[in-house]
Amino acid sequence: HYPDRDKQYDQLGKVIGGEALTPIFLEVQRTLQSRERDGSRVRVNDLRVESSQPSPLPDRVGFESLCDWEVSGRVGHWGHFHDRTNLYRASFVVEPLDQTWKITQLNLHSREREPDTLSPPMPKPN
Repeated sequence: HYPDRDKQYDQLGKVIGGEALTPIFLEVQRTLQSRERDGSRVRVNDLRVESSQPSPLPDRVGFESLCDWEVSGRVGHWGHFHDRTNLYRASFVVEPLDQTWKITQLNLHSREREPDTLSPPMPKPN
């Protein structure tokens, strides 16, 4: 929804801070650029948190949480669509920065793609 990179950075900065912001922003950019190359479009239909196991940080204010979540949606490219579900596991560190709770560290442990379900091609416009 934000084609301007500065706006993308600003939006991410609302929930991500510290040293985590730039690497996460760059990863988002890499993903968007690869989708532009193959012409794919992605629409997220559902996001479901499967588990979240928070624990306090031992040496400062904040917490770390090991999370599992599932994202399902539709991917379209080359005239056909796939219904896709991805499963993720990551650890998040969340700390107060400038009186706002923000993600300050993200470690992606796993990303699994469930098998695609192929949908029929879209009809061509008249």
